[in-house]
Amino acid sequence: MVNATDIDWLSERHPNLKLTATGGVSGLVNFSATYNRQQDVFQILYPGDEDVVGGFALAGIFNISIEERSPDQDSASRLPALGIVGVTKNADRHISPDNSACLCSPFAEKDFYTPAFAFRPYFEQLVIPFLYSQLHYEREKDWPWADYSHGNLGVLEAYNPAANRKDVEECLRQLRRDTATWPRIRAVLTQHGAISDSTPCICKWRHRMAKCHQGTLRGLQQLRLDLRAMHVKT
Repeated sequence: MVNATDIDWLSERHPNLKLTATGGVSGLVNFSATYNRQQDVFQILYPGDEDVVGGFALAGIFNISIEERSPDQDSASRLPALGIVGVTKNADRHISPDNSACLCSPFAEKDFYTPAFAFRPYFEQLVIPFLYSQLHYEREKDWPWADYSHGNLGVLEAYNPAANRKDVEECLRQLRRDTATWPRIRAVLTQHGAISDSTPCICKWRHRMAKCHQGTLRGLQQLRLDLRAMHVKT
């Protein structure tokens, strides 16, 4: 997960983070960052850096751990697990039931594995922004940028036209994890009629989807198009 170059970079930028016996990273991370909501631009402010985005600057210290997930671990994410001491399971803070952070959409994860996993982009583009969002939530009681709903609602909101069959199968893998909503999702995907604005939502309220979770409606419609185009069974 961490190579020699990463170790040198951590030693320079985050000297209070140390390697663990299992090859992970743990310790204190002290950072400053700024976010311009209008322009949707985030910047980490290292010592001496000027705020060039004109954003909302926040600074904080967190005690964190980053560890690789075991192959048999039951997790929606394949990225290394970020744990934050003192912040446990909390849907509003995007902390999963296993107490690891929900760092990004499952469909965005592959960007951090192409062509191979790189620790620094993972740390600067996911970990630090997530820690910033925790500070923002504590102060403003809301998430700094657009976020997805929890569970399968969010998986479908994040779904975009698939590039290949593997993307479709990965989406189904994610959706099947939630045994509470998957039967309703499968029923919608396999129904004979169109998935329309009046289709009952997959959430517990079952309102018309257009008035309930519009992003989920768009995801379901696109997923069914891709399922049929690529001949993938549910």
